[in-house]
Amino acid sequence: RVLFRSDPDSELRARSAWLIALLFRRPNDAALANCARRLDAIVDAEPDPNARIMAASALFNYYNWCTKGESAESLVARTEPLLARPDVTPLMQLWWRTHLAFWHYVNGRYAKSQAVSDEARTIAERYGLTAYLFEIDHAEASALVTRNALAEAQALLAAIESRLSPARRMDHAYFHHLKANLEQRLGHATAAVHAAERAVALARETGLPAMQMPHFLVRLAHARIAAGDTADGLKAFDEAIALAGDV
Repeated sequence: RVLFRSDPDSELRARSAWLIALLFRRPNDAALANCARRLDAIVDAEPDPNARIMAASALFNYYNWCTKGESAESLVARTEPLLARPDVTPLMQLWWRTHLAFWHYVNGRYAKSQAVSDEARTIAERYGLTAYLFEIDHAEASALVTRNALAEAQALLAAIESRLSPARRMDHAYFHHLKANLEQRLGHATAAVHAAERAVALARETGLPAMQMPHFLVRLAHARIAAGDTADGLKAFDEAIALAGDV
């Protein structure tokens, strides 16, 4: 904190960036929780609404990943009124709703999640921001697969694949993880294994956050066992358990 005494205006932006860097690259670092607490303490004092929403979105991401959204209620209540301001950019409007939709989803508020997703999609389509819809599309497709609405899920996955950017390789990892789930639901065992293996390979290549990796390995384990490869499926389970114990 001493570093920011001569330039307190930079602290919000610096801590936002640091929080994301720690979340993705050093999720076990004790500095992560400390950084989040400090960012939560200073975010409301930021006069620029776009900078404040950007920082709040980074904090929201931390809460969704590390606390399953349990600590986010106060942040949501404090940030939501900003969205009514005319000087909040469409990108910040969209980015906040991306995290808000996920928060509702992981807490079982599916109707609210869908409503927020619809708002985000409208903003993205109106202002040419569809390249930023991956998280929204991914959440909707996951819900469709969970509900066994497989034809709708297939159509949405095709749309997602057509919009994947080569510059966002981590999105490709999440896409193939979801595709593996869908292929298994469809009874396409070999395709499910191939998609799950591709997802794990991309996750390793792109440096997926350690807390996410066990989910990818469990999906691979399920796909391999469903395809009759029990031995390699159990190996993937063992690796997932070992990684989860380290996080």
